[in-house]
Amino acid sequence: DAGHGGKDPGTSGNGLVEKDLTLTMLQKVNAELDKDIKVYLTRNSDTYPDNNSRARIANQIADAMVSIHMNSSTNALVNGTETLYKNHGNDTGETLTSKQLATLIQNSIIDATGNNNRGTVQRTDLLILNGTTVPAVIVEVAFLSNVGDALKLSQEDYQDIVAEAIADAI
Repeated sequence: DAGHGGKDPGTSGNGLVEKDLTLTMLQKVNAELDKDIKVYLTRNSDTYPDNNSRARIANQIADAMVSIHMNSSTNALVNGTETLYKNHGNDTGETLTSKQLATLIQNSIIDATGNNNRGTVQRTDLLILNGTTVPAVIVEVAFLSNVGDALKLSQEDYQDIVAEAIADAI
C-alpha cells in the first residue's frame, strides 16, 4: 500500500510530498517482489482509496499488508525509521504476526541503510491497522521534516536500497 494519494498528499517537507514518495517506493518494492510472489496494490497511480477500502482489500486477497509512509515531526532534528503494528486477536504465534512482520521489515531497512532505528511501535489508533485481520504494518521510512532524511529520500539509489530491504523482509 502506498500511503495517502489523490486528494490526500500526506505530509511534506524539504520540497518532498509523501504521496509521491510512497507511490514511487511501492512501485520499486513491487518490481522487486513481482519476480517471486503475487503482489496486490491498493493504488498504482495518484488516486485515493480510503483506509477502509485498503484494509478490506488486504483482508480479502492478501496474506499480509505493508503500508509505506514517510514521517514528520515538529522537531526538525528527529530522524530515522520506525515500523508500526497492532496485535490482532488472531495472532496465535502459529502464523506470521504483525509484530513479527514489523520486526523483519524494520531490521532489514536499518541493516541496509544505517538509519536511526526508532524501533517497532505498537499502535492501536490507526484505521489500517485496526481494520485488518491479516498481518499488517505501516513502515515510516524516514522523516520529511528532517533535512538529512529528506535528502536521502530524494535520491533514487536510496529509494532502491529501501525498496529492496522491504522486499527482502517480505
